[in-house]
Amino acid sequence: MASEAPKKRTPAMLLIRYWWVFLVMALSLAYFFVVSVLVAVGKDQSPSTAENDFLETVSIIAPWHAEALIAYAEHKRSFAITVEGADRSAALLDALVLTERAIERRPLWPYYHLGALDAEYLLGKPAAVIQARLDTIARLAPNERGLDYNLIELSLLSWHDLRPDQQRWIAARIKSARFDTRKELSGFIEKMVDSDPTFCSTLPWTT
Repeated sequence: MASEAPKKRTPAMLLIRYWWVFLVMALSLAYFFVVSVLVAVGKDQSPSTAENDFLETVSIIAPWHAEALIAYAEHKRSFAITVEGADRSAALLDALVLTERAIERRPLWPYYHLGALDAEYLLGKPAAVIQARLDTIARLAPNERGLDYNLIELSLLSWHDLRPDQQRWIAARIKSARFDTRKELSGFIEKMVDSDPTFCSTLPWTT
């Protein structure tokens, strides 16, 4: 007696049998869609306060989202520079914590460390903290030109907290920076030199 041919499974039969797979996929897509919308809307919020409900929500429901953490840190930083005293310090500390959380998720991404350096400088962190952060950036991105403008600017602002070898490294970075970067920085460097002649002993002046 011939065996029965196996029944052909129709899409409807597969849907009934594996409904939970399709449900998980649908929920996952909805989750990522909601997260993306919240991040996009949150980035557009004016930093009139330190809080941002949209980015705060993402930091809770998607703590893995490094981009959202950085966006929230930038929001708090933007608010901090508009206020003084305890509000400024609290917002900057929050920004640094958020940036450190993002670094935990992407430890090799130098731009996040640059954001941390900015917060640490604005908070007036000790020289050892500034030096350690700059060492990390130098190790991770010795030739990442996208960092140059902000990295050089921050380094000059915190110049007296840097070690001599770090000062020399920044001077070399200025020399090797792209022409447009040097041109953009030239006015800033001139102002720094006018206010503190000690720069003359280290910095190159062919900017």
